[in-house]
Amino acid sequence: SLLSSDIEQSIVVDEEEENVADTTKNTNTAAILSTATKLELSCPPPQRKITIQMLTDNYGSDTSWEFRQVYENNNNNGSGGTAHLTRGPILAKNERTYDNREFDSRDVCLEDSSLYELTVYDTYGDGLCCRYTAGHYKILKHPPPPPTT
Repeated sequence: SLLSSDIEQSIVVDEEEENVADTTKNTNTAAILSTATKLELSCPPPQRKITIQMLTDNYGSDTSWEFRQVYENNNNNGSGGTAHLTRGPILAKNERTYDNREFDSRDVCLEDSSLYELTVYDTYGDGLCCRYTAGHYKILKHPPPPPTT
């Protein structure tokens, strides 16, 4: 649950859109990127892989995030009411407290036909931005796997 001083940034990811999310600020991340070898995540059809990238600001311990599936509830009873979203299971999240100016990257398999939400929390309340060296987050969409024969 959020503390009253937390900032919450959410983005609903609709996989029908080509450019899912990019909140990159003009930061120099080249020196921060790790050269460690990662295992390649392979997603079974009909799923596709996305990569969630996070770069914290100068107060990395303030930042946490979670990526989850959301479900659309149509409570209109035939009267043209609005749809509401219900949060589903968490599919990925930060696994530890971040250091200052830390880069993290996580691959996730998801269904194109589903809705997803990335929520970024900042316990101090100033976000990933501006006065204390801007951080950023990105969601990168990978092409679907080739069809199996």
